[in-house]
Amino acid sequence: MLYQEGRKAFERFIEEFLDNPFKNINERIEKGRTVLHYAAQLSDAGIVKLLIEQGANVNARDDRGEAALHIAAFAGKARNAKALIEKGARVNARSNNQAVPLHLACLARRVKTMEVLINAEGDVNAIDKFGCSPLNYAKIYPKVTSYLEKKGVNMRDVEVMYGEANKAIEEVMEKRNVNELQLEEVDLTD
Repeated sequence: MLYQEGRKAFERFIEEFLDNPFKNINERIEKGRTVLHYAAQLSDAGIVKLLIEQGANVNARDDRGEAALHIAAFAGKARNAKALIEKGARVNARSNNQAVPLHLACLARRVKTMEVLINAEGDVNAIDKFGCSPLNYAKIYPKVTSYLEKKGVNMRDVEVMYGEANKAIEEVMEKRNVNELQLEEVDLTD
């Protein structure tokens, strides 16, 4: 449902864009989001870069305190995340619930995006309002844990915080108006 709302808002922007390119590039559309938030979720890195080059605020926050990088991280848009970081997105920006983009990538099992964020010095030890680090969320998923260990991340001493992690997952789902996380299978290929 939220995906469809986002797609409609993005399509409205494109229609207006064709009439007057980049006029309202930082205008808040729905839930405090800008077109860059939607592009980070729905489009490709070329569009993301174009919007930023035309004046889109790479660190603009929505009503949840999330920047476009948070949105790209949760959606698993690794190329968009990389483009945002290259254009100045703060890799450790905190949302209203103190989550950094890496928290959302780990919650959603977005391995390639996790790698982009970690390579850009995403804070694997950042603590959110639930008392969890991104690695606490990653530890819930054995395949993700194994992948991170192969990449040199020490997961042995990371606690699995099922109770607190479940609260975070419930909040993420509620705020995104989804009944269950729609996640593709974790891709562990390079």
